[in-house]
Amino acid sequence: MSVLINGMEMPKSCEDCPFGWYTRTGEKFCLTMIHGWQSNCPLVPIPDHGDLIERDALERNLIKMQQAQNNLVARGIRKSRAVARDLPTIIPADKEGAE
Repeated sequence: MSVLINGMEMPKSCEDCPFGWYTRTGEKFCLTMIHGWQSNCPLVPIPDHGDLIERDALERNLIKMQQAQNNLVARGIRKSRAVARDLPTIIPADKEGAE
């Protein structure tokens, strides 16, 4: 599962990160990693984007529309499905939510 913190900017460094802490002994501790400091930060930047939609749900609805239309309209819907499949992925699907 992933978490998006709306409005949070990507920290420039671990020292600027609100999830980075130091223990009483001065050791670095990352709250996102639970068990200490890691070089592979789990935070990832998300590029500016429009509304995010569920591509698979769009595909299912376009298929239903295509089946209910005549040949000319169905051809246009088929092309729309191809365009939707090629749209860029902003946030990859979670393994749990993948179909």
